[in-house]
Amino acid sequence: MLRGPYPATFLILLVIFSTAMSFSPPRTYFPSVPAGSRLHEADLRTRAQQAELSPPHAYQYAGAARGMPGLQMKGGGGLSGALRAQFETGCTLGARWRRSQLKALRRMVKENEEAICTALHQDLGKSRGEVELSELQPTLGEIDEALRCLNEWMRPELSTPTLLNVGGLCCVSPEPAGAVLIISPWNYPLYLVLGPLVGAIAAGNVAVIKPSEYAPATADLVAALVHKYLDRDCFSVSLGGAEESKRLLAQRWDRIFYTGGTAVGKIVMKAAAEHLTPVTLELGGKCPAVVDASADVQNAARRLVWGAFLNCGQTCVRPDYVLCHVDVYDRLISELVKETKRQYGSDPRSSPDFGRLVRAHPTHAKGLCDIAKACDRHVVHGGDAYPSEGFVSPTVLGYGSDREAFEASPCMKREIFGPLLPVVAVESLDAAMGMVRAREQPLAAYLFTASWDSRKKFAAQVEAGGVAFNDVVLHMVEPTMPFGGRGA
Repeated sequence: MLRGPYPATFLILLVIFSTAMSFSPPRTYFPSVPAGSRLHEADLRTRAQQAELSPPHAYQYAGAARGMPGLQMKGGGGLSGALRAQFETGCTLGARWRRSQLKALRRMVKENEEAICTALHQDLGKSRGEVELSELQPTLGEIDEALRCLNEWMRPELSTPTLLNVGGLCCVSPEPAGAVLIISPWNYPLYLVLGPLVGAIAAGNVAVIKPSEYAPATADLVAALVHKYLDRDCFSVSLGGAEESKRLLAQRWDRIFYTGGTAVGKIVMKAAAEHLTPVTLELGGKCPAVVDASADVQNAARRLVWGAFLNCGQTCVRPDYVLCHVDVYDRLISELVKETKRQYGSDPRSSPDFGRLVRAHPTHAKGLCDIAKACDRHVVHGGDAYPSEGFVSPTVLGYGSDREAFEASPCMKREIFGPLLPVVAVESLDAAMGMVRAREQPLAAYLFTASWDSRKKFAAQVEAGGVAFNDVVLHMVEPTMPFGGRGA
């Protein structure tokens, strides 16, 4: 028990402090999207600005790369300064503006589906069905989820105060970051541009989009459509190559969202460190698929072929290699061959459903063709390569129980990012999980099994951004699921 005059004094002061708090109006916040949504990490910051900002309208539209309009500052600050000045007017903070921009983005996609399909076919050889499945529907799903949940996301969260703040009101409500930079890759040049943009809009941010120069038709189309449909004072598209990216990264942003390779991810992180800018990185990796002895092998083959060869294998969460229980290895190889023929025919080169490696990239197609040739003696199906066409046939590589050859294969030295699927036999689920844990943490890990105990064990012992059972890839486009991998 406390003794002396101090406890009484303390209690009196506490009552006065609590009473004052109870009559004080709660602070007004402008919350944004919750954890699990894109750019949700971008949404916590104070409204105080430490840097000098130019007047809100001190910018002009001028010709940017390939003749597209871009937002440019008169004076210092660049694009980030122009956008931040507009953000400081408070125009993005209300639900009405956010909802109007999300609806405009939805109209943009729906009204231009044919043009989008044409651009994606030109860049990556994508069929209409693949565009619908992997670009249009996921994008529209993100928009619809944001529209449905926007009011809930913007609602402040109250918490019960402790004794020191009894009688007061504690409120936690995230705010928009401000001016954000979205740098997107070439493999899904619509969805991986507009998906993060949905989060930026729902959070009340302004944004610059930097599409990949290796998908030029889609980049040009996105630039034209964003300028036509969205608030031109708040969103801009910057076209160009590496030099343009460097110019953008030299500016001060309130959040950078980058999807792409690890090498460039390190450059982005280093540039962001100059301004202590928060960064969201999604960098890919080698995603394993494990097939245990209890699996439905036919279903496993169907899902693996679809996921591994979707978008010509250029998917960050594709099953990049398969660890199959030795008891069902031969059957799985046989089913993989059958399923590849069923999905893409005997001549995938003429199949309308099989895309191409990105042709604008200077080294990607040739590198994949070289890997395919180096693995030639392990090919059980496919193996054809035409670098000038950006074509590598959907290829199944069988290593049997030769783990040494499997580990030494060029396919296992890096993320494949192409239509090659190496398969090796393993003795048990424990052996497979040990092989997975010996590598860098993947974006996704897949297990085909009929055992609930195996599922629980796999989920608990394999570290990955996402884990899926008896299917592949589709968790990535589920808007109600959290985004990203482990680490950055």
